[in-house]
Amino acid sequence: MLEQAMQTEPGEQVPIGYAVQWFMDAGRGRNTATPKEWYYWRLRTELSEQLWITKVRSRYLCDKQRVDATDLGFWLSWLIHQWQNVDM
Repeated sequence: MLEQAMQTEPGEQVPIGYAVQWFMDAGRGRNTATPKEWYYWRLRTELSEQLWITKVRSRYLCDKQRVDATDLGFWLSWLIHQWQNVDM
């Protein structure tokens, strides 16, 4: 799932909005009415190391090549599955 992204060499740094849009597009059709802020938070907390998310001044940046190499649709499916199996 994330192994290919972890082996990718560092490349161009882009705003985290690029990864958020990629993540949201991967989740289309899954009945998720989730606010954009959730995606920002989830990427910063769960995938910051894999996507090389860093904060520069007041902006978060991520590695474009790693975002492109990551199967965010698979990761989102796994996350939703884990979320549905949580005992409340």
